[in-house]
Amino acid sequence: MTKPAILEALTAKMEEIWNDDLSFEDQAAAVLELVGPRKLVWAKIHWENYTSRPYLINIMHWPDTPTDHKLYIEKDDGDNFLGNFPTIEAAQAAAQAHADAAHWANTKIGGE
Repeated sequence: MTKPAILEALTAKMEEIWNDDLSFEDQAAAVLELVGPRKLVWAKIHWENYTSRPYLINIMHWPDTPTDHKLYIEKDDGDNFLGNFPTIEAAQAAAQAHADAAHWANTKIGGE
């Protein structure tokens, strides 16, 4: 979200956010909801693989071994492996944690 878009969204939500009936914590939570990371939306692609750009979960089935859910982040320089996970839910949670950390690492808060 660009700075002008954030300002526009905050201006539109001013009455809802800065309301005498809301606690400071509720007001802060409303602001963070506007500028915080978004939940990844997953789509099933060919076979049993899932994507939520730039993340890709590749499900590998091998005879006589547990199924691996391989998580990659797709970048211009190719796929970068982020890890093996026992379930699709674990791989999706790891991708969400990675996306959240990247969001906050690239978001300036506090006027710096």
